Amino acid sequence: MTWSHSSQPSLLGVQDIFPAICAVCARRSHGLAYGTKLGEPVWWLCDFCVYTSAMKVSEMNTMKLNQFEIMAMEHAAKETVEDVLDAIFQQLWGAGIKSLEDMNGANYKTVLSSVAGSDDYKTAVQKILLTYSNQIRKDVQTQAIPF
Repeated sequence: MTWSHSSQPSLLGVQDIFPAICAVCARRSHGLAYGTKLGEPVWWLCDFCVYTSAMKVSEMNTMKLNQFEIMAMEHAAKETVEDVLDAIFQQLWGAGIKSLEDMNGANYKTVLSSVAGSDDYKTAVQKILLTYSNQIRKDVQTQAIPF
């Protein structure tokens, strides 16, 4: 799957009055902030990005920020698809579904619930998020945009 520049607004550089996610890598922020302009909300940052990336990201235009996110999403999808599918298939097999022909409306919601609650799936989602944020950090630091 390929994401386009216009499919979603950029998450990078999001300013907010409450510390929630890092404005650079989208990981949990730690109450550290970078102010871009007096009187505007600050960029909340994780303890890594406050020292390495905030100024670089604040100087980038939206198109460049979107490209970083697209590259990181594609990298995370490529690196984690096997983990997600393994988690799903484990739950399908555990529910006795050996073929997709065995899937029906009656067991779909049960399987969906068991997948969402499984430790393997939660680990896969965590891996997606970490792979995404680590790739963002790496690309911002190296300015690795292929255009």
